[in-house]
Amino acid sequence: MTQTGLTSHQCLSLVIGAGIAGLLAARALSEHYEQVQIVERDILPEHPEYRAGTPQSFHLHRLISRGRTVLEVLFPNLISELLERGAASTANKGMHFVNQFGQFTIYDPTEYAST
Repeated sequence: MTQTGLTSHQCLSLVIGAGIAGLLAARALSEHYEQVQIVERDILPEHPEYRAGTPQSFHLHRLISRGRTVLEVLFPNLISELLERGAASTANKGMHFVNQFGQFTIYDPTEYAST
């Protein structure tokens, strides 16, 4: 045992929910636990579709650069695999937002980034 009372690799971790946060938590925990179990109330579909337990699933989502970096570290080649399976790319495209307070457009920062 270490000074904190924990061994370097614990036996079992339990994650509640198989949404994006739960799946990312499970992935992060997998480095510290021999087994990670995910408990989900919905039956997970075999193909991409909206789920009752994720009411935001039909909204447009966009990864900001830090989120993309973290996902690529946890899941190498994730972005290219998502694009190959039909995910829409927002690279070099603007997104226009409208709500009761006004409207604005956000452009992909990679368009302006220098390498």
